[in-house]
Amino acid sequence: MASAADILRLPPELVLRVSSNLNTPDLGAFRRTCKQIETNLFESFAREFFTKRQFMIEHVSLAALVGIANHKTLAPYLTEVIIGCDYLSHHEQRSYPHLERDLSGQIERGMFTETGQARDMLVDAFSNLPNLRTVGLRDYNGTGRYRDGETALWRSYGWSTGLSEEDLRITGRETLKLGTATPDFIFPLLLFALGQAASRPAHINVFLRGQRLPDKSFNVLAGYMYPKVEPVLSKLRTLLLSLNDSVSVSSHDAPHDNLKRFLRHTPVLEHLRLNFRPGMDANTLLEWLGPPLHGSVQLQYLTTLDLGLLSADPAVLLPIISKFPLTSLSFWKVSLQPRDALGLLPDSNTWSLFLKRLGNFISRPSEFKTLMIGYPVDGSRTTSWVRDAGAVKFASRITTDANGEKVFEDLQSQVTYRKHFGSDVRTWLEDLALRTHLPDQSGQEDDSSDESEEEDSDLDAVEEIIDVDDDDEDA
Repeated sequence: MASAADILRLPPELVLRVSSNLNTPDLGAFRRTCKQIETNLFESFAREFFTKRQFMIEHVSLAALVGIANHKTLAPYLTEVIIGCDYLSHHEQRSYPHLERDLSGQIERGMFTETGQARDMLVDAFSNLPNLRTVGLRDYNGTGRYRDGETALWRSYGWSTGLSEEDLRITGRETLKLGTATPDFIFPLLLFALGQAASRPAHINVFLRGQRLPDKSFNVLAGYMYPKVEPVLSKLRTLLLSLNDSVSVSSHDAPHDNLKRFLRHTPVLEHLRLNFRPGMDANTLLEWLGPPLHGSVQLQYLTTLDLGLLSADPAVLLPIISKFPLTSLSFWKVSLQPRDALGLLPDSNTWSLFLKRLGNFISRPSEFKTLMIGYPVDGSRTTSWVRDAGAVKFASRITTDANGEKVFEDLQSQVTYRKHFGSDVRTWLEDLALRTHLPDQSGQEDDSSDESEEEDSDLDAVEEIIDVDDDDEDA
């Protein structure tokens, strides 16, 4: 067995290799063995655990965020702050005496938020993070904590407050449940705190798999909030949203009126993602997003557009694509449902027709880089959006059987175009249109489809496809 002296004689890169095989508690013990080892490990330790951190709207959690922000050495590493929707459950506090003891000096969550202390702590933290680039909101825990096992998760700081290692062993680190708060007020709280802190992150990412953001969450450009929040929006380059279809606060408002006002104040936006509620009719918002008819938004720098879990008329989608100088486009579980289907033949494949036309609506085909389509649905044939008569597949190849009939082979639910030397997106789309197939039309069994589909998944679950790897956690 190597002694501490033997380890000290190793080159720093080998010390790092040794540390990479340790779980988090053992890594902490290893770092504390001596100053030289701590020096050798600090850079990798800070990048792994402090580049990206998740917190709750709880006093004990935000106190840790403020502590990191006020730490002169660690603060520059923190480039992404995620706020989770979870909170410390009163049921869990009663179940484990450690929680009541450890939280006895903390402020109760309701008073913590309603008195403005949560906002003030966020302002304090955001004011002291010089390299903050991304602020996120999510209602789940991220994967990728491989140091502690393949199933380990990145949780909000403070989730195990007051629990001993014995408590964690008995309950299981992955089974302890926290409450889940609505994201409705958390989103405007974050924007207001960023504005008061004069912080200008380039990216705001909202990843929600349960509740979506209602329109009232975007009502941040009125009253005292306007001069604080508007400068934050004016610098945004990435905006990833999960939307509900509720109307604005006033019953006289149309759906998404506040969101429309919100987007008008993001003039330099480059990447917009709109994840809707599964199967939601998004035509009204998409029509506004398209070519100017009713004072719609310009977004002249928008190059990446992601649309997920919605139902839309192809005639509404195509003008949007032609309006912006897009180089990347994603459709995830999009149901195409023409509002005027009189011109369609009974056996028409809506997606095939859409793809044939799509290439002509891409304004800069020579510069186009990525196009992803996942689990599309032909809404003219069904009202559902997964695994039924309307589920569209893409064949890898087409052959002919003994009767001269086409046979679509190796059917897939997801396809991706990536630009490479000699490639052309319009040619790819024309070919894909020919390989687009509704399995129920032929009656053949589909044994090659991807059965790993999750019915509540959205674009955030396939980040690796569109080069925004959310699950590659760094904190």
